Order: sequence, then structure tokens, then C-alpha cells
Amino acid sequence: MQIIFRVDSSNKIGAGHINRCIHLAKELRILKKAKIVFFCKKLKGNFNYLIKKNNFAVTIFPEKKGMISKDIRSSHFKRWRNEIQKNEINFIKKKLKKNISFIFVDHYGLDFVWEKGVKELTNKVVVIDDIGDKKHFCNYYINFHNYLSRKKLKMNLINKDTKILNDYKYTLVSKKIKLRLKKNKRKNVFIYLGSTDKKNMTYKLLQCLKNEYFKKFKFKVLIGMNNNNFKKIYNLTKNSNNISIFKKQIKNFDNYYKKIDNTITAGGVTMYESILFGFRPLVITQNKFQEKSSSDLIKKRIIKKIHFKKDKTNEILSALNTNKNFYEHRSLTNRLFRFKNGARNIINYLNIL
Repeated sequence: MQIIFRVDSSNKIGAGHINRCIHLAKELRILKKAKIVFFCKKLKGNFNYLIKKNNFAVTIFPEKKGMISKDIRSSHFKRWRNEIQKNEINFIKKKLKKNISFIFVDHYGLDFVWEKGVKELTNKVVVIDDIGDKKHFCNYYINFHNYLSRKKLKMNLINKDTKILNDYKYTLVSKKIKLRLKKNKRKNVFIYLGSTDKKNMTYKLLQCLKNEYFKKFKFKVLIGMNNNNFKKIYNLTKNSNNISIFKKQIKNFDNYYKKIDNTITAGGVTMYESILFGFRPLVITQNKFQEKSSSDLIKKRIIKKIHFKKDKTNEILSALNTNKNFYEHRSLTNRLFRFKNGARNIINYLNIL
């Protein structure tokens, strides 16, 4: 069995897409011993090394005209031109034989043009698209957010026979993340606002947390590998007794989460990991998409959103001090996410075994 992943990362895209594909690929390797190959571009600030570090093969698209453009470098939300998508398809066809078992594509720049183009290589194209704003031609469509109805998702599908996986139980995070079983004292707070943090929200947040009202808390701040404001953040906090910053990759988040009592995070993968570990994270959304995807979780009181358009000292202090019934919150989280491995749930649905 051969399985292909098409995914990218960069200082604009971040590492979220690659990380969730790696979680799925690792589960596939364990269960099916499949031959897995990732196809990626070599974009500025990419995280392709993470794929190799997990012992998966990576094929890099050539850096030449017709394969890359200013649009790709400037934004990862925009749809890529047909020319670029078709040139990718031609490159893939030269590299691969037909009868690929599954092709997974997790990419905001690719749509039905790309997906139709690879159909002659496989009869099973799986799209992971958690925004839901583009047309797709695929066999399976994964959108694990609940802010979009199945009816709206169907409007984006050209093939009306497409199976839709629209549930939190398909959330792709590390299977090592497990629900904590005991209540903590809410003093150690982990902060991570993404691998790039383009809006420099970490710095703005720490300006607030330097206030004497937060002295009883200890903040551990992870700075993303592509964050260009590390020196500025370091200079802001170097004399602080309760704020420590570091810029490195955490190998085992499961063990790390056991040492903390809550998180302040952006609306990406770390938010879901925090929820799955039993926290009610404070969330600072980084873009309009994260605002939409977190809206359902805010309504269900699974997360607490922090607004930066007004004075935030009292809001953050109140949220950190709020002692929501731990066992009630844990029960709600358990029901909502159905604590099974998200990757395994996808594999079972696709009947890959």
C-alpha cells in the first residue's frame, strides 16, 4: 500500500498542517505498514525537517518558474493559480505510478483543479480542509470544526458522493495527549501563540503579564522557531522573576502538560491539545479563520477567548483565577471530543484496515 501526503509549511503557513499530517501518517505506519511519501515545496522557514525526523520520505517540488509565485510566499489562504496546480500534477505523475491507495491533501492553496488532476493516480482522494471556503473534488472531505454545517460543506463539493467527516472526534493531535485525571492549583501557565506569530501577540501579551497582579503565576513561554521577535521579547522579560521564555521544540508535550495548570494559546493545534488534556485554555485568535473555528468552543465554554481590542489585564486575570468546576469541564470535554485517537477514527472511517 502506498499513501501520499501533499502539505506545506513556511514562516507564513506555520507548522500546523505538517504536524497533523505527521500524526495521521504515524498511525497509518503502525497499523498498516504503508509506504508513505510526503510532497512539499521548499518555502522560506519550512518545517520539512520534521517529516524527515519522523522517518518519512519527502519529495521536494523544484524551485522554478511555474511552480512558485509571489502569491504563494505572501499568503497561505489564497487559492493558487491553475498553472501552478497543473504543473504540480505533472511533476507528481512523473514521480509516481498509478494505483496509489490514498492521496491526502491538507492545503489552503489547492482545490478541485489539483484534486481532479491526481484522480488518474488513485480513486481515493482525501481532503483535509478546516476552513471550507474552496471547491473540492474528492472522495472524502475532513473538516473537524463544528462551526460549519454539513449543508454548507456540501455546497463546496463538486462530487456529490463525497463522504464528509465533520466532527471533533477527527481532530488530528498527538495520541500521547491524554485527559488529566486530577485538578491542579492553576499557577503554572504555558504560553504558545504559534510558530510564526506574525502579529507579535506574544510581546503584547507579555507586556500585560508583567503587571504586578500576575506575580502569583509562573509563565513559561515557548517562542516559535519562525518568530522574528525573539530578541524583543527576551529584552522585555529578561529581568522578570515569573516569566521564562525558550525557543526550542518540545519533544514530549504529554509530559510537559503534566507540569502546567493552564495554557494561553492561539486557535490552532495547541488549543486542541490543551482541551484534550483537560484545560480550559485562554485563546488569542490570530486570524479570521481562527475566530470562526473557535466560535463553537466559546459557546460551549470549552475555551475562553481573550480580546485585545480593549484593556485586557482584568479579563486575563479573571480568566486565570476562574476555578470552573474541573470535573464538570472534564466530563463536557470528554463527551465532545470522544477521547479516542483522531487519526485512528479517520483510518477506521476510511476503512483503510
